[in-house]
Amino acid sequence: MWIGLLVIVVVACTAFYFLKPVPSGKSKTAGILTLADIPAKVPNPSRYAGIMSVVAWEFLAPNLGTACTFARNHNRIRMSARDCSPLPLADCASKTCECQYRPIIDGRWRQRRQDSDRRTAYRMQKDRKAPDRRRMSDRRRENIGWDDEHLR
Repeated sequence: MWIGLLVIVVVACTAFYFLKPVPSGKSKTAGILTLADIPAKVPNPSRYAGIMSVVAWEFLAPNLGTACTFARNHNRIRMSARDCSPLPLADCASKTCECQYRPIIDGRWRQRRQDSDRRTAYRMQKDRKAPDRRRMSDRRRENIGWDDEHLR
């Protein structure tokens, strides 16, 4: 009888553990960062280095008139997250630093070509040789009329 009661308690505890509802604010993958986790202004991109679709970070200085020398020299330069300096810099002369980093997203979502060499699949038949479609004459306007005689 005690064994049966113990089995029922263990089954009830296990069911409660695995079937309890997850709060909507937390997800099961809380350690994985996504693009939605990036705020509008990013002063330190190293915090978001785990996002796979961000290929680089671009330094932006919105007001170059009041920006420090670092901001003027690095405006619109792209770099990796580990090469970015946290903002504001210690030697920044600006009273209100408006500099920020913007993520550069990898827009490619799939492989563009399925086959590495499409010429054999689409243009050339395997049993006979297709004619060469390239023209042998040079079509560039600056090279028309020039040959080895004129270059000597």
